[in-house]
Amino acid sequence: MKKQTLIAIHNNGGGAFHFDLLRPFWQDSINFAALNLPGCAGSHWKDELNNINDFLIHLNHEINLFNQDNLPLVLLGHGSGALLALKYAKLFPVKSLILHSPSNNNSWLNQGFLLNLKNNFLSMEAFQDLNKSFFFSQYVSKQYLKVFFEAFQNCKSYKEIAQLAELDLKIALNNLEIPTILLLGNNEEDRKNKQIFSEIKNPNLLIKSIPAWHNFPMIENAGDYATEIMELAEQL
Repeated sequence: MKKQTLIAIHNNGGGAFHFDLLRPFWQDSINFAALNLPGCAGSHWKDELNNINDFLIHLNHEINLFNQDNLPLVLLGHGSGALLALKYAKLFPVKSLILHSPSNNNSWLNQGFLLNLKNNFLSMEAFQDLNKSFFFSQYVSKQYLKVFFEAFQNCKSYKEIAQLAELDLKIALNNLEIPTILLLGNNEEDRKNKQIFSEIKNPNLLIKSIPAWHNFPMIENAGDYATEIMELAEQL
C-alpha cells in the first residue's frame, strides 16, 4: 500500500479515544490520526465556533497540522463524523472517504438542551450498566466504559454538531465525485437510513455491510475493524 494519511472523525458526544484501540494494528503505510472535535472528550471549546462551517475550517487546520507531508488524505467518519467528512470533502482536498454509518436523524431531540439532557441521563453512573447494552453488544471494560460515558456527559458541542441533521444525505451521496465506501453494520440499532442508502445510484460509491458489526466495532472488534479499514483504504 502506498503511504497515505488516514484521519478518523468520531460521532457526536464521542472522542478520538473511540479509535485508540486500533493503533497497534495499523501498517506502516498508514499515517493515522484520530481528532477530537472542539468541546469533545476534554478538548477545548471555542465560543467562536457557532456553526458547521466554523467546525470545517477548524478541522482543516487540525488536519493540515498533522498531514504536513501532504500525503493523500483518506477521511474515516463515524456517525455524525461521517456527515462532517462529507461536508469537508466538498470544500477541501480529499483523496477518498470511508463513511461508517452516517447518521442524521433529524428530530425535536436535536435541540441543544434536550441533547444535553438525554445524554446526561444516558451517562449517569447509576444507569451505565443498563445503557451500555444500547451501545455495545460485547464485553467492554469498566475503565473504557467510564471514559466513554464521561465523554457523552461532558460534550460541549451537541448543538453545533446536531446541525448536520439538516444535510440531505441522499443528495450528498449521489453527488460525491471522489471514491467513497459506505460502511454499515448489520446489527446496528440505527436503521433509519437503510432505505436511503439502497436508493443511491453513484458509480463513485460502494456500499459494504459487515454482518457481525454492532454500533461501535472499532471498540468491540478493534483488530478486525483496523484490518477492514486498511483493506478499504488500499482499495480506494
